Amino acid sequence: MGIVTVVTNMNYLVLDQLAEASRSFGLDVHIFNLGTYTNDSIVARQKQYMKEKLDTDVDCLAAYNTGYNLNIDGEKLHAILKRMHNTDYGHPIITVPALNPEKTHTYYADLETPVRNHCIVPWCQTNINYNGDVHFCADYPDYILGSIKTQSFTEIYNGDRANRFRKAIRESEGGMFPGCLRCYQNMLFGKKIKGY
Repeated sequence: MGIVTVVTNMNYLVLDQLAEASRSFGLDVHIFNLGTYTNDSIVARQKQYMKEKLDTDVDCLAAYNTGYNLNIDGEKLHAILKRMHNTDYGHPIITVPALNPEKTHTYYADLETPVRNHCIVPWCQTNINYNGDVHFCADYPDYILGSIKTQSFTEIYNGDRANRFRKAIRESEGGMFPGCLRCYQNMLFGKKIKGY
């Protein structure tokens, strides 16, 4: 059993207290996710890009435009995370993404600055919705590759829509879509940019 805690401006000063409070839960892991955040400009660029390249309207990215990234003090957050990583809670503490401590402030305050690029998700995973729809990315469920109710998974994964998506992301600046600057999946699987 594990817990994933998303870091926000409402909880970042008490993350170590949360880790301590969960000590008795018998966890296998506690992951502290620095969060997926965006802004109006990024959302607008992503909507335009998806419409032009993939003839798809996307709606869910705007849900990450919460403002919960604002005014997070990177130095304080880093000190708390460091203290947590140096404490034995009886289970591993993992921070995603692992960032250069001096860049923690940039991660939250300058959402336009990439810290990872070259997303590999469309080449290694998919998501299947409850209704059978298949899509590559949890952030873009609007771009449906196909349905396992009517096609084999192999047909979908190697199909025209899948390859069109891969081509579009490969041709994007930095090998990722404009909306992927703080994508959780890209933070896990993307290429770390030097210095971050």
